Amino acid sequence: MNDLDSEKQLYYDNYIYISVGSTKHNEVLVFDVVSDDKQVVLQPLQRGKRSQLWRMKSDGRIFHEGSAPPNKKIYHSSSTSHRENYFVLDISEMAIKDDLGRGIPLSLKRKDERRNSTQTWWFEDHGRLHCLHRNLCVQAKELKPGNLVVLASFPQGRVCLPHELCQRHKHIPGSGVLSLKVVRDGPTRVLRIVDIRQKRAGVLTPHKPDWTILQSHTHNNIKFHTNFSMMKGIGVSLVNNTPEELIYITMNGVTVDMSSLHGEQSITLKMQKVQIDNQLMKCQYPVMLSARQTSSSSTDPLVSIHTVTQASSSRMYGIYKSLNIDVGRLSLQLEEQLLLKLLYFIGYGKISSQQDTELLDETKVVEMNTSSDTTTTHRYYFEAIRLSAMPVQLSVFTASRLSPELKAVKQALNLTLVQFERAPVIIKSYTKHHVFENISFILKDVTKFLRDQMMGQAAMILGSVDFLGNPIGLLSDVKAGVTGLAKGNFQNMIMHFTHGVSNSTAKVTSSLSKGLGGITMDDEYDETRRMIQENAHDAGGHVVAGVQGLMAGVIGGITSVITQPVRGAQKDGAKGFFKGIAKGVIGTVTKPVTGMLDLASESASAVREISVTKEQQTQRVRPTRCCHSFQGCLQSYSFSRAKGQQVLYSVNRHDFSEHFYADSTLSFPSQENVLVMITSKKVYFINGNEPDPDHVWLLVGYDDLVSVQVLPSQSTSSSESAKLELTIKSKHHGIPSHKKPQVTCHSKALAERVCERINFAKSLFNERSETLCYGSSDVGSDRSFDLDV
Repeated sequence: MNDLDSEKQLYYDNYIYISVGSTKHNEVLVFDVVSDDKQVVLQPLQRGKRSQLWRMKSDGRIFHEGSAPPNKKIYHSSSTSHRENYFVLDISEMAIKDDLGRGIPLSLKRKDERRNSTQTWWFEDHGRLHCLHRNLCVQAKELKPGNLVVLASFPQGRVCLPHELCQRHKHIPGSGVLSLKVVRDGPTRVLRIVDIRQKRAGVLTPHKPDWTILQSHTHNNIKFHTNFSMMKGIGVSLVNNTPEELIYITMNGVTVDMSSLHGEQSITLKMQKVQIDNQLMKCQYPVMLSARQTSSSSTDPLVSIHTVTQASSSRMYGIYKSLNIDVGRLSLQLEEQLLLKLLYFIGYGKISSQQDTELLDETKVVEMNTSSDTTTTHRYYFEAIRLSAMPVQLSVFTASRLSPELKAVKQALNLTLVQFERAPVIIKSYTKHHVFENISFILKDVTKFLRDQMMGQAAMILGSVDFLGNPIGLLSDVKAGVTGLAKGNFQNMIMHFTHGVSNSTAKVTSSLSKGLGGITMDDEYDETRRMIQENAHDAGGHVVAGVQGLMAGVIGGITSVITQPVRGAQKDGAKGFFKGIAKGVIGTVTKPVTGMLDLASESASAVREISVTKEQQTQRVRPTRCCHSFQGCLQSYSFSRAKGQQVLYSVNRHDFSEHFYADSTLSFPSQENVLVMITSKKVYFINGNEPDPDHVWLLVGYDDLVSVQVLPSQSTSSSESAKLELTIKSKHHGIPSHKKPQVTCHSKALAERVCERINFAKSLFNERSETLCYGSSDVGSDRSFDLDV
């Protein structure tokens, strides 16, 4: 029953009765052997009587079943001697010339090749039974029980008379050969048993009315085939309700092939390249998932999905003949903060507020329960499921600080992550046959399989953890360097060796500094170290961060004995004072050592960054989406706004609570550019094109901004320059006053547009500051998708 669509044949013994005369009105008289002399006589048909059963072979001989011992199937044997001992239909005498008039009686004789002329028979279409002597046929002089059956002559061309009519009647209806085939009827396997002659008749000549048509597919023979490709691919942006863009998925070289034939629908989806970018502004690695870069120029798709579905007779289940998913070599870099944000986006760790519960009326609850029951009861039948993936390079990076909602998600899932990098994970193929379950059960089974596979790869993951220096990654770099040296690329070997050693050194020292930094028990010092390390994005940044970390450790160690007792006394009085003394003594020793480890770690990280070329780094497809605007709703993607957002966070030193609205270039093209940047909190006036905080020559917060106006001009042309005047609150010698700086714009229209935007941003700021918010910010829908094709 497990061998689907494979046909087998089953043979069974099916004997015949040979009748003489017409059977329409009279009783049926058949050949019978009742005497010891083996002569053939006519007797009424008796079902199952062995002396009346005959079997005709392909060579024309008619074997008598009653003359053989019961259950001895001698005629099936390939042995010639067995067949010679079996009795066949023959005549009683060899000399037939004198007896042609009255006929020669039929009898049984041993099979003899010398008697082929009287032992070989065939039935003609007009009803006579002949031997090799064509002028002789089998007949009975009188159609009465007990009369002999003879072989006699007959006039040529005469119509067959009733006493010359010989017919075959099967002991069991059918041809003696059954076709066995296991077919699908939805999720059920059915054993179909069909007589081979009826099957052939139904397939070859369905137009004849006397044949049986077994199957008819006239309503499913619609042929359909289409193929389309999207070489530029599809982009999917995932945005939560903050709003904040989480990930951006790009699928390039997408081809889809669909066809429908004989009731089956086939769909093949191929993607040459798939990349998932981490779009969080504050992330360590900008690419979450990408294809692993290999030296081979293979054109195989990175992801291939092929499925064959069949029409279902019920809406309660769907039928899939096959589902195959093949994934190429991938590099997966999971950051804890992004992972928890995605889980929170899905719904993990959320607690419905009382207000939301009250809004759910009885109708909504009934609708929710109905949809849940429908999802649970709807099942899918898969004849075969196969999921295969090439080895994956897995990295996990933990976060030093999490928001309260992300901590709730982590606690709800009981999730504990260990930081490691570039661990080679080999996942076996997931294969299942004849699955008939709902989609949730199938997903749980796949998840359990992947979890078990990851447990089996624990040794490889352990060899890639940071506190051991990632020995697996070091060996991989050494192997790549030796391979490059074998190809004559000495520079490649040096780069890989340098990267491997510096990477291991950076991870070991970083792990030591983190562990030792936790012993200091100084939250402010930990926050300072975290801010210093987050600002390191390149080799130069790592060097600066290392020096700053060393200075912070040395200065913190010197001042720790004084600052810690003072803070403890201010917080807990005398008890806190003595605790502060203990913390100060510990910090005096641990902080300088932690600073030295930070210097070593950041220096090794700088060397690691230098040893990695830009070709080896996978970059984001596009900058992070700017999700805030004057309109307050999510806008379509704008590259210029995304770049403006990057400039803002470079200028305000990564203050992500401030949101970008708009920017404009004010000055004349021949002069140095002046960029005005309008945000949710302030207005920036920046000299030059580089996003440097030192280039900000005017910064105005909306709390201090009184008004903005365009000074009247003598000319009525909108193309001439105009001046923008800002009125700002200030204090001069403790006395409140106002400053009125002016900015020159290269056109009056631009000045008016900038003035309008600043005033509108200020009104939005005032409205937010005067609005009292109830409940959390996650009330309502928090799922938003943006599709770019």
